[in-house]
Amino acid sequence: MQLETRRIRPSGRTTGSVELTLPRELRDLQGIECEVWIRDGERPEIGLVPDLASAIATIASLWQALRRSLASVRDIGDVPWDGLELALFPTGYQPGQVPISYLDILKASGEYRPGTISPDKSSTR
Repeated sequence: MQLETRRIRPSGRTTGSVELTLPRELRDLQGIECEVWIRDGERPEIGLVPDLASAIATIASLWQALRRSLASVRDIGDVPWDGLELALFPTGYQPGQVPISYLDILKASGEYRPGTISPDKSSTR
């Protein structure tokens, strides 16, 4: 998904560092560790891969709490990973899949820091 076109600029004359300002849609990633990769070739690309380990652990923890609370009714089993669509911007409801945004998981885990998104935007879904 291409969000915008941006320029890479030097962040300091003597540091050798470069700076890339990300689109506002990605501001919720502030403070999240990301793997940065560069693909060289005819069409060079720079990619960011957020570490979703905490999101996956939160989903598993919430699912286990739900499983325990429903145990008297019936066992819902393990997390249905095939039926979840975990993404920064889920594509929306598709039969058989439950869309979960990364921001939703940050909120559920307590890792979300208020003020990192605009007040009129309650979710990235």
